[in-house]
Amino acid sequence: MSNLASSSNTHQFLLIIIFILFSFFISMSYSDSRILEASLNCSAAKYPPALTNTLITTFTAVMEGLLGQVTNQNWGSYHQGNNPPIYALANCMKDLSNTECLLCFAESRTRLPRCIPSVSGRVYLDGCFLRYDNYSFFGEAVDKRHDKAVCGKPFASIAKQDYSKLEFTQSVIELIHNVTRIATENDGFGVSDIKSGLATVYSMAQCWKPLSSHKCKVCLDEAAQEIRNCTPSIEGRSLNAGCYLRYSTTKFYSTVAENMNDTGFSHIGVAVAIALAASAFSLLCLFGACLGYKRLEVLRIERNNLGRLSSAVSKSNLNFKYETLEKATEFFDPSRKLGQGGAGSVFR
Repeated sequence: MSNLASSSNTHQFLLIIIFILFSFFISMSYSDSRILEASLNCSAAKYPPALTNTLITTFTAVMEGLLGQVTNQNWGSYHQGNNPPIYALANCMKDLSNTECLLCFAESRTRLPRCIPSVSGRVYLDGCFLRYDNYSFFGEAVDKRHDKAVCGKPFASIAKQDYSKLEFTQSVIELIHNVTRIATENDGFGVSDIKSGLATVYSMAQCWKPLSSHKCKVCLDEAAQEIRNCTPSIEGRSLNAGCYLRYSTTKFYSTVAENMNDTGFSHIGVAVAIALAASAFSLLCLFGACLGYKRLEVLRIERNNLGRLSSAVSKSNLNFKYETLEKATEFFDPSRKLGQGGAGSVFR
C-alpha cells in the first residue's frame, strides 16, 4: 500500500509541475484598455428633427456592422442607408489585444451618439477611434476643419527637474521625427522613446487602416507639425482624420508595441511560437517521464510479488514420497509420459 501511495503522490507532483509550466508559457499580460476620451468632435451641421428616428436606426445598424469587423480584425468600415446615408470607421491602436480593442470600441459607441443629430461626428479615445459621416471618407488623410492638437499639462509643473524647457522641446521634436519615420516604414504604426534630462519621453504614431502608405505619410507629417505647438507641455496629441500621434512623459503603450517596430513584423509572434513549441516539448517529455515512471513502478511491484511467491514456494517444502509418485503415474506407465527432460523423464 505504501508503494501505491508513493506512486500516486509522485503522479500528482508531476501533474502540478506540468500545470505550472503550461501556465508559465501561455500567460499573457495586457496593457491598460486606454478608454479615456481625448476628444469628441461633432459637426455644426445637423439633420432636421424629422430624420432623427431614421438616423438613430441607421446609426445602430452601422455600429452592429462594425462590431463584427472589429471583433475579427480590430478595425472596420461600414456604410448603410440613403436618407440619410451613414459611413463609419472604427480603428483600434495596434498595441491593443482583441479584448482591449472590443472594450475600447464599446466605450466609443456609448460616446459618439452624443453627436446625433449632427451630420458627422468623431471620437478619439486613447486606444481607438470612431467616426461617422454622410460621405465615404475612408481614405481621407487630413481634414482642416476638424484636425487638431490637444496638449497636456504645461512644462512648468515639472520645471523643478534638471533639464530646461528648450532641451525638452528639442527632445520631443527629435522623438516625433523618429516615431513618424518608423510608422511610415512599418505599415502605419510605430513607437519610440527618448531620454531628456531626468525624464523619458514616449511616443506612438498610427495611421488608420484604409490609408495608403503615401496618405499615411501625409497625415503624419501634418500631425507632427501640429503637435509641435504642444511643446514644452509634458504631453500632446495630434488627432487627425487619418492618423493619431501622441507623446507623453508617461509610458502609455503596451510592451507588445515595442516588438512591432521591425518593418511590419512582430517579434512577439516569434516569442509566442517558441514558447508554445517549448511548452509542447516539455509537456511531452514530462508525459513520457510520467509513463516511464509508472511502468517502472509496475515492474517493481511485479518483481516484488514474484519474489514473495518464490519465497512462499520454497517455504512450503513441496517434497513428494516415491510411493505417491508411483500412484500418480500408474507406476510410471509409458502412456503417462509427457517427454524427456535434462533430468530424466517427465510424467503426468
